[in-house]
Amino acid sequence: MNTFIVYDENGKVILTQVGGIFPSEVFSKTEDIPDGKEVSSVNVETGEVVLRDIPQSETEKRLEELEAQVAALTGTEE
Repeated sequence: MNTFIVYDENGKVILTQVGGIFPSEVFSKTEDIPDGKEVSSVNVETGEVVLRDIPQSETEKRLEELEAQVAALTGTEE
């Protein structure tokens, strides 16, 4: 089965992906990604990582709603 393997200089496997079409040339970079963000793409001309907000799950949305309701009831609204 055609498998794409990313590994470090010691041979430790970092990522594998089975199936699909894989490039013969792969580019990589290390970037610090802030909390709440995820990588959308990389601008190949500048090398800049393009980020997007991580969408909230329904559970996270509901938790925020409940926290706001509790704050309103207890008078601790910001």
